[in-house]
Amino acid sequence: LAWIMLTNDQLITHQHGGYGMYAGLPWFTDFWGRDMFISMPGAVLCTGQFDTARDILASFARYQDTISTSPTYGRVPNRLNLEGILYNTTDGTPRFVMQVHDYLKYTGDTAFVKEIYPSVKIATDASLRLYTDEKGYLTHADADTWMDAKRQSKYPCSPRGNRAVDVQALWYTQLTNASDLARYMNREEDAQRWNLAAERLRSNFEQDFVDTAAQSIYDHLNTDGSGDAQFRPNAIYALDLVSDPDLKMHETKEVWERLVYPWGVSSLDQSDEQFHPYHEQWYRYHKDDAYHNGTIWLWNNGMAMQRMIENGQADIAYTLFRNMNRQALAEGAVGSLSENADAWPRAGQTWVRRSGTFLQAWSNSEHIRVWNQYFLGIRPDMLNHSITIDPQLPSELKVVDSRVNIGDGTLRMIIAKNNVSGTYRYEWTGTPVTLKLDIDSYQTLDVPVSTDHSVSIRTEGARMTVDVSDASGKKTANYVAERDALKQEQKKQQDDYFMNTHFAKPSYRENMKSMSRYFDPPLTYQSVE
Repeated sequence: LAWIMLTNDQLITHQHGGYGMYAGLPWFTDFWGRDMFISMPGAVLCTGQFDTARDILASFARYQDTISTSPTYGRVPNRLNLEGILYNTTDGTPRFVMQVHDYLKYTGDTAFVKEIYPSVKIATDASLRLYTDEKGYLTHADADTWMDAKRQSKYPCSPRGNRAVDVQALWYTQLTNASDLARYMNREEDAQRWNLAAERLRSNFEQDFVDTAAQSIYDHLNTDGSGDAQFRPNAIYALDLVSDPDLKMHETKEVWERLVYPWGVSSLDQSDEQFHPYHEQWYRYHKDDAYHNGTIWLWNNGMAMQRMIENGQADIAYTLFRNMNRQALAEGAVGSLSENADAWPRAGQTWVRRSGTFLQAWSNSEHIRVWNQYFLGIRPDMLNHSITIDPQLPSELKVVDSRVNIGDGTLRMIIAKNNVSGTYRYEWTGTPVTLKLDIDSYQTLDVPVSTDHSVSIRTEGARMTVDVSDASGKKTANYVAERDALKQEQKKQQDDYFMNTHFAKPSYRENMKSMSRYFDPPLTYQSVE
């Protein structure tokens, strides 16, 4: 993790009068809005680089399209470089608003709301007025999602128009986050308008995106309203819009066993006739045709692991996390996670070939984020002066000593666990906050702590004890929590459901459509078949 964080810092750069992040090396030396905002939590928030985070948001907001007659009015750039600006994505703008909100949760910097609110308002109102349909869904072109490859810059290789499932989840979060910011600005009319739009989307989502008979979630809705059932990883980003806990578990396990290989998350199920097993296979097909149609994307590892951890399966998630640590230390550029990889090992190999950039911001950043927010379980909400503490450590990690910068303070944690008991110590240096303790299957506790106070927790059997001490070591408060029967029952159901969950396994077969042709000489980027 230290190597990954250090290497990731090399992508944080200063141009256009402010900070931003290169998407990757060697060839993505631009500021890509989508990539940058996906990367921000792990790259600059979890690592405590709050001044840089603030500058990234303020700098990028200056390039928002504010021309009301423009076809991309309200959007922040998808791509910003020294040659110009492109606004050709629909998901970068929701992620921009989300990162404003995330920055505020990590810092409590409410003064920044006044500075950034006009950009948030333009972004949200423009989408609401110009880009949403009658059901409240955010519409977009075929290649305006993260799966954006086009042949000859014209023909989408994985068309997902015009309502992608992940885009709806991002749009819903933009609306609710923007509403929170509106209330800080005492703009109740804005808050209510955006909340109503969010509720309309949510009320329609399950009816339109969930196939109850197949127990599946559509990847996107076509322009005629029909659901597209291609199995891709995108639905895991929308599980918070699903009310059925069984369906959430089912989707998480399906994604893991069909798309999550030991080397990362594939962009398409291998049984699909559009599946391409290797990213670069110029003798068989154009590289862009494979880019989002089978190729591994390491940035999706973060959400795949998060969903597993949310279902109490830290050990399953850690199998992938550990593999990524090995890649960062033993393969390619030290300390870096690549952009892509083949879905299948090449002939005679047991591991896949890495591809794309050797250092990709969102691959590294999502690895950092899931460690901090879900394995360590540290999720700040300094807007409400609280920090959720929900550690979900894998069983093979017996002792963890770590620290996280939050707001004006540092939270240090020292955790030691065995099969029968655990001790947790949290030391806080910042202004007073409430620690929301959600430890194992015990009752949740809200524990107020002041500056330079520590919280010592012991779990054993049916009881959890919590002691709060001041800087001199004097105890100032004591709490006791019992086992929570509902938590225990939920954990049992989750463990039973995910028992024997395994990685996806390559299923080699003859007569694959993508491998059925042979080009000699091989294709190039400029090839037109």
